[in-house]
Amino acid sequence: MAKFTADNQPLNKGRKKLPADLKAANTLTKSKLEGLLNLHLWMTERQLAKVVDDPRSPMISRAIASIITKAIENGDDRRLTFILDRLIGKPKEEIDITAYMVGLQKMTTIDVVDMGAQAIKFLEEERK
Repeated sequence: MAKFTADNQPLNKGRKKLPADLKAANTLTKSKLEGLLNLHLWMTERQLAKVVDDPRSPMISRAIASIITKAIENGDDRRLTFILDRLIGKPKEEIDITAYMVGLQKMTTIDVVDMGAQAIKFLEEERK
């Protein structure tokens, strides 16, 4: 196989350029999306309806306005949760393992080894 040099270049010149529409979509940063979501969440019902009905509105604005409108009209908290999860992020779930740890501390070494062996056996059976 020949080495690449200034004169000996591969026929395939690497990645193809992104199409214009995908390039434009890449410009939608998290901060821009947050700005759009905030803007639409503070609109009145009439303002949202205008955005949805105006064919000159950008599709992202129409989509956001539509989601918010349907969430309010239908009492659909899933739609509003979708928007808020994108805006502020999903809430972190905390798991309290205190009771589990207390139980583990009361176990003997033999019990812990036996539990581990049972877990390995279970996992091996799951693979089959």
